[in-house]
Amino acid sequence: MIIKALPQRIGSSVFFYKKKQRKEDERMKKKVLTITVTGLILSTVFSGCGKGKDQIAQDVYTNINNAYENIQDYANDIYDACHLGIYKNEDLTVDEFTKEVAISEDEMVDAIKVYFAGNIGEDEIEKLMDGTDEDILPYVMLKTFVSLAKPNNMGIIIQNVYNARGTTKEIESDLEKAKAGLKSLNSDAEYYDSLKSYYTTMTSYYDFCEHLTGTFGTMKDTVNDYESDIRKYKNDLELAIDE
Repeated sequence: MIIKALPQRIGSSVFFYKKKQRKEDERMKKKVLTITVTGLILSTVFSGCGKGKDQIAQDVYTNINNAYENIQDYANDIYDACHLGIYKNEDLTVDEFTKEVAISEDEMVDAIKVYFAGNIGEDEIEKLMDGTDEDILPYVMLKTFVSLAKPNNMGIIIQNVYNARGTTKEIESDLEKAKAGLKSLNSDAEYYDSLKSYYTTMTSYYDFCEHLTGTFGTMKDTVNDYESDIRKYKNDLELAIDE
């Protein structure tokens, strides 16, 4: 009787042993999975926070430079447009204007429409377009704009084109990135003062392009002053920050 019962006890023990082993294996797998996931999370967190001050300063400098490339083109195109408006006025041709400021006829027409919508109304725009042959529409739109707007307001066409292209959003995005980087630097950090001055000058330059004031003569002086300041800050930072 004892001999017959022995295999049953052994079989039962083996069953519970295997069951217990499976539970241990499952717990071990869960531990490994937890450690792995935790490690990935920590790795992600610390990799995002691991930038040193020099790298942050470099990123700020790069973002301001990127903004400057677009702002400089923006200011130059506004200046050229206003120059043509003043010295050519009603003799200004579509071809001459679009080539000088590097925009297409369609971009010019759309930009003028935006201006007209806020100044003469949608109904007047429709009347103007309905009674005009498509081939001469750009010519008629430009002539009408010149007759309604002051020569200095030729810059409005450029503003509307840059906005439609998304260039102004690119500028604002680069400046926002630079601003965020500056906030993460301590005020006593190396390059901070120079970077801050470079940033504030660039934001002022962009604001000037977005909100034109003064005469054509003061516009030229203002652009030259901004360009002079920017060259100074850029030269100082180029010596300190290795791109």
